[in-house]
Amino acid sequence: MTASTPSSAEDITELFRGAIRSGQLGDGERLPTVRQTARDFAVAQATAAKAYKALEQGGFVVTRTAAGTRVAPGASPAPHSVIEHVRTLVEASTDAQVSLEDVIAILRAIWVPGRLPPTDSHQDVEQARPLTATAQSESDADIAAAVLANPSERGHPRAGQLPKLAP
Repeated sequence: MTASTPSSAEDITELFRGAIRSGQLGDGERLPTVRQTARDFAVAQATAAKAYKALEQGGFVVTRTAAGTRVAPGASPAPHSVIEHVRTLVEASTDAQVSLEDVIAILRAIWVPGRLPPTDSHQDVEQARPLTATAQSESDADIAAAVLANPSERGHPRAGQLPKLAP
């Protein structure tokens, strides 16, 4: 695929396949219509239809007459609802000027395999420390504990208001 706008069915297929595999499109999420895709990429409708057919044959999408074309269950690394929550987290983190590294460190610090993360919007250092055993490195745990304890010291304008994922 070229760095410019996709112009072949293979290019369009690869573009959508990449978006699904990377989680940009979650399970059950609706793709644009064939007509809209053709218009968006300035290709013939037959070219867009060929791309959608290849995605369907590869198990990446399912097409239903009234429901349109949607990402197939299990094709994306996460369900649509999780992708939406992550998008909300990214937006809130960007608005609060929380760096990607800090967000990842926070997620690593609160993530416990087999258990849902806490729903509190923030924790103090003592609460965060026991959960850091699953962090990939001590520096991640230290960053997460510092941000969770006092985000203002890390330069965040909205101290103590970390993004909260809705259940």
